[in-house]
Amino acid sequence: MNTATATEVLGEPLEMAAFSPVAYFDKHMDCIRVIVRDCSVTEHRIDEMFTLMEDNHPNRFGHRYVGFTIKGVRHLFDELDLPLGRVYKIADILHEIVKKWPTSTIAIVSDVILDSADESSDLAVDMAA
Repeated sequence: MNTATATEVLGEPLEMAAFSPVAYFDKHMDCIRVIVRDCSVTEHRIDEMFTLMEDNHPNRFGHRYVGFTIKGVRHLFDELDLPLGRVYKIADILHEIVKKWPTSTIAIVSDVILDSADESSDLAVDMAA
């Protein structure tokens, strides 16, 4: 009969670091992901380029949307004449998209994205990663 405790077998529990908002370029999926809160989400595809992440269990003081994904980034950056090998602020990327396509879905929902996920506007993404 084994009488070892979980601590004896696994060692001391690890401390979890606090969540921090993040933006990153997923080169394999060719997308930029922005996540500003660690929670369970439902993804809503709003057009061929954007997917919004909605908190599955928002509290009445929390924001409904907690992130988004920009898809087809290589093609998008080519259309915007932006080089891939540098760091961009998320707000600057969204601004370039709205400037190029002012009637696009993102132009309509960009305020929702940035207001609901206000931490995302200062996030930067390294496109060389």
